[in-house]
Amino acid sequence: MNITFEKHWRVSELAERWNYSRRTVIRECRFEPGVMRITNAGNGKRNYETLSIPESVAIRVHERLSRPKAPEQILHLRDKRQPPRIIKFRELRKSQKIHDAGKQAGEKQKRTKPATSNSGTGD
Repeated sequence: MNITFEKHWRVSELAERWNYSRRTVIRECRFEPGVMRITNAGNGKRNYETLSIPESVAIRVHERLSRPKAPEQILHLRDKRQPPRIIKFRELRKSQKIHDAGKQAGEKQKRTKPATSNSGTGD
Protein backbone atom coordinates (compact mmCIF):
# COMPACT_ATOMS: atom_id res chain seq x y z
CA MET A 1 0.00 0.00 0.00
CA ASN A 2 1.18 3.50 -0.78
CA ILE A 3 1.95 5.47 2.41
CA THR A 4 0.70 8.69 0.84
CA PHE A 5 -2.93 7.94 1.64
CA GLU A 6 -2.40 6.21 4.99
CA LYS A 7 -3.31 7.84 8.25
CA HIS A 8 -0.34 9.82 9.54
CA TRP A 9 0.34 10.24 13.26
CA ARG A 10 2.11 13.00 15.15
CA VAL A 11 4.67 12.24 17.86
CA SER A 12 2.43 13.43 20.69
CA GLU A 13 -0.45 11.22 19.49
CA LEU A 14 1.71 8.09 19.41
CA ALA A 15 3.36 8.93 22.73
CA GLU A 16 -0.04 9.20 24.40
CA ARG A 17 -1.41 6.12 22.69
CA TRP A 18 1.62 3.91 23.47
CA ASN A 19 2.25 5.41 26.92
CA TYR A 20 5.83 6.39 26.02
CA SER A 21 7.52 9.75 26.32
CA ARG A 22 7.68 12.04 23.30
CA ARG A 23 11.46 11.73 23.36
CA THR A 24 11.26 7.92 23.05
CA VAL A 25 8.87 8.12 20.10
CA ILE A 26 11.10 10.69 18.36
CA ARG A 27 14.23 8.59 18.97
CA GLU A 28 12.61 5.42 17.63
CA CYS A 29 10.81 6.94 14.62
CA ARG A 30 13.03 9.78 13.45
CA PHE A 31 15.13 7.87 10.94
CA GLU A 32 12.63 5.15 10.04
CA PRO A 33 12.07 4.80 6.30
CA GLY A 34 8.74 6.34 5.31
CA VAL A 35 8.59 8.99 8.06
CA MET A 36 8.04 12.49 6.71
CA ARG A 37 10.27 15.11 8.31
CA ILE A 38 8.89 18.62 7.93
CA THR A 39 11.33 21.37 8.97
CA ASN A 40 10.64 25.06 9.34
CA ALA A 41 12.61 27.47 7.23
CA GLY A 42 12.26 30.32 9.69
CA ASN A 43 14.80 32.98 10.50
CA GLY A 44 14.85 32.04 14.18
CA LYS A 45 17.84 30.75 16.07
CA ARG A 46 16.45 27.26 16.27
CA ASN A 47 15.06 24.97 13.59
CA TYR A 48 12.08 22.81 14.45
CA GLU A 49 11.12 19.56 12.85
CA THR A 50 7.69 17.94 12.70
CA LEU A 51 7.50 14.20 12.19
CA SER A 52 4.57 12.75 10.31
CA ILE A 53 4.54 9.00 10.90
CA PRO A 54 2.50 6.77 8.56
CA GLU A 55 0.40 4.09 10.23
CA SER A 56 2.41 1.23 8.67
CA VAL A 57 5.64 2.68 10.09
CA ALA A 58 4.00 3.22 13.48
CA ILE A 59 2.88 -0.42 13.56
CA ARG A 60 6.36 -1.63 12.62
CA VAL A 61 8.05 0.51 15.30
CA HIS A 62 5.52 -0.48 17.97
CA GLU A 63 6.00 -4.18 17.20
CA ARG A 64 9.76 -3.75 17.47
CA LEU A 65 9.44 -1.94 20.80
CA SER A 66 6.99 -4.53 22.15
CA ARG A 67 9.12 -7.53 21.22
CA PRO A 68 10.99 -9.01 24.20
CA LYS A 69 14.74 -8.74 23.96
CA ALA A 70 16.71 -11.89 23.23
CA PRO A 71 19.22 -12.93 25.94
CA GLU A 72 22.18 -12.22 23.66
CA GLN A 73 20.92 -8.65 23.14
CA ILE A 74 20.68 -8.15 26.89
CA LEU A 75 24.22 -9.46 27.36
CA HIS A 76 25.41 -7.20 24.55
CA LEU A 77 23.89 -4.17 26.31
CA ARG A 78 25.44 -5.23 29.60
CA ASP A 79 28.90 -5.39 27.99
CA LYS A 80 28.74 -1.66 27.22
CA ARG A 81 28.25 -0.93 30.89
CA GLN A 82 30.27 -2.30 33.75
CA PRO A 83 30.28 -6.07 34.00
CA PRO A 84 28.09 -7.48 36.76
CA ARG A 85 29.80 -7.88 40.12
CA ILE A 86 29.65 -11.30 41.71
CA ILE A 87 29.74 -11.19 45.47
CA LYS A 88 30.11 -14.44 47.35
CA PHE A 89 28.32 -14.70 50.67
CA ARG A 90 31.58 -15.70 52.36
CA GLU A 91 33.20 -12.45 51.21
CA LEU A 92 30.13 -10.49 52.21
CA ARG A 93 30.24 -11.92 55.73
CA LYS A 94 33.99 -11.17 56.00
CA SER A 95 33.51 -7.57 54.93
CA GLN A 96 30.59 -7.21 57.34
CA LYS A 97 32.73 -8.58 60.21
CA ILE A 98 35.54 -6.16 59.34
CA HIS A 99 33.06 -3.30 59.17
CA ASP A 100 31.51 -4.27 62.52
CA ALA A 101 34.95 -4.68 64.13
CA GLY A 102 36.00 -1.22 62.94
CA LYS A 103 32.79 0.27 64.24
CA GLN A 104 33.28 -1.36 67.67
CA ALA A 105 36.89 -0.17 67.84
CA GLY A 106 35.76 3.38 67.09
CA GLU A 107 33.15 3.21 69.82
CA LYS A 108 35.76 1.93 72.32
CA GLN A 109 38.07 4.83 71.45
CA LYS A 110 35.29 7.31 72.10
CA ARG A 111 34.57 5.75 75.50
CA THR A 112 38.22 5.56 76.63
CA LYS A 113 39.18 9.02 75.41
CA PRO A 114 40.05 11.25 78.41
CA ALA A 115 37.96 14.36 78.75
CA THR A 116 39.93 17.57 78.32
CA SER A 117 39.11 20.45 80.55
CA ASN A 118 39.31 24.02 79.45
CA SER A 119 38.94 25.83 82.71
CA GLY A 120 40.59 28.93 81.36
CA THR A 121 42.66 29.64 84.50
CA GLY A 122 45.95 29.82 82.59
CA ASP A 123 48.15 28.16 85.31
